[in-house]
Amino acid sequence: MAQMVKSRNTILGLFILVLLAVVFPLLTGAPAAAISDEGDPAGVAKTLTPTTTTTAPTAPASKPLTVIMNGAATSSDVPVLQMGSQIYVPVRFLAQSLNYPVEWDGAHSTVYIGMRPLGTDLVEELVPLTGGRIEQPVKIGAIGYPKGYYLEPLPYTDVRWKLDGRYHTVVINMGVPDNSSEDTAEFEITADDDTIAAEILSKDDGLKDFSYNVSGVAELKVSCVSGKGCALISPIAQ
Repeated sequence: MAQMVKSRNTILGLFILVLLAVVFPLLTGAPAAAISDEGDPAGVAKTLTPTTTTTAPTAPASKPLTVIMNGAATSSDVPVLQMGSQIYVPVRFLAQSLNYPVEWDGAHSTVYIGMRPLGTDLVEELVPLTGGRIEQPVKIGAIGYPKGYYLEPLPYTDVRWKLDGRYHTVVINMGVPDNSSEDTAEFEITADDDTIAAEILSKDDGLKDFSYNVSGVAELKVSCVSGKGCALISPIAQ
């Protein structure tokens, strides 16, 4: 009889522990724990750590950058960022360590390392909206120029480009053709409907080069406004 009472008390104790393990979390809002008596010779119930956990994302590892060139080491105050298998290094420090100048164009999110490109060819690379290209070489000062545009002081003979604010400077070469019946001609430069320059050309000048600031300019136009015509040779945007 005593053995039966002892077994019944053990079973009752286990039942109470299981009941508490299930009911207590419901009352307190705590997550329910798994229950097991495996491996316990006494058969005493015990709680196990929940198997599902949430881990907060960790910040990317960072450390100073050291560049060694020809045995000489240089360190940067800007740290290297490592995110997964990708390593990010500061462009300016790395380029300057290699003796390259660096220029940041924030307006277009562009980094220039080393020398900027010489420019964009406004004949072949950036085709204008309007303008008549030279079909045969135009002679200016007895030299033939095969690439450019011929302008006349007539409607719809100007040359217009969409620059979209991507350039700082436009360099153009202008001249009065040798076969023109007049010795002079005048042209104008218009940026977004504002005239920014008016120049007079002479045959005696030969081919002259001009440079204009076009920072932020969306549309550029070159027009011949007097004389019998002028030639625009190999314009470049930088």
